[in-house]
Amino acid sequence: MQLEKRIAKLEESIGNWKELPEFINITQTVEYLRQMTECLNPDLAEEKLNGMEKMLNELKTSINNKRDPKLLRFDYDEIESLYEMSKFALSCYKSLPSIVEKMNGLKYLHEQSASLINRVVYIEKTQDDIEHMMKQAKELLEDVKEGLDKNIATLENNLKNLDSRLANVTK
Repeated sequence: MQLEKRIAKLEESIGNWKELPEFINITQTVEYLRQMTECLNPDLAEEKLNGMEKMLNELKTSINNKRDPKLLRFDYDEIESLYEMSKFALSCYKSLPSIVEKMNGLKYLHEQSASLINRVVYIEKTQDDIEHMMKQAKELLEDVKEGLDKNIATLENNLKNLDSRLANVTK
């Protein structure tokens, strides 16, 4: 119940990412999140934005100098595509810190989940070991009880024989 509340609180603060692909295990998920976090590196995003700005400035300079943009190494579709990409990159760049924060939160959650799974596996193994030891102890106690019952029967028989001998001697 406590874990579910913590997960709900975490999802509330960082959002619920349904677009993450399905993974077989937590290790793959953590690796995917690590790679995504590296891709969202602010320095890398800044470098890409600078490269696009350089291309756009080159295009503007060409247009301002009344040179035909077709003489450049770009065509109009590429220019439009770069412009759209730069708008998208700029919007991504602005939301980058919150995305990185969410990714780090998810990474922490997955690490905790992996740790919890390891603990559960350890507890289950320990429980199985204890159960096995208890079965062995029960078998041993049953053997000891059988031995004690035999010894008590033998002792009672010996005491009866001793009583009968004493009775015969005292007569």
